[in-house]
Amino acid sequence: MWWVKTKWLMLLLAAALPVGCMGKQAREPSPDARYRPATYADVEVLSTFNKAVLAAADGHYPEAVSLFEEASRQFKLQGDLARAAEAVFWIGYCYEKQSRPTEAAKFYRRVMETYPNTRASRQAQERQRVSQSPPTPPDQR
Repeated sequence: MWWVKTKWLMLLLAAALPVGCMGKQAREPSPDARYRPATYADVEVLSTFNKAVLAAADGHYPEAVSLFEEASRQFKLQGDLARAAEAVFWIGYCYEKQSRPTEAAKFYRRVMETYPNTRASRQAQERQRVSQSPPTPPDQR
């Protein structure tokens, strides 16, 4: 039953992260952008991102990585850098869950360097800090 809780937790995080990781640019759109109707491309990239989240929640990390990579490319082309950063963060997270810390660190660094003022960047810093710290002995918890 732990996998069900994990799946729901990941879905909850995925739903909350886009709202919270929007940078200043996303919160204060230009008047033209504010009223731009959603296009098919917008819906398609969000669908790809959501499929990636579900694949990660189910433990299908290689599939999730390829979907997150595609979503990141599309978000970047659309100028949605906050969501592009989020997709790159999730790639690092998938590698971390596969016990591949070197690859995870590479993507966390990419988020921090390419998208420094995003919530995803702050989360990447935290994930990297936690993964590099030595485990706490049981008697100190």
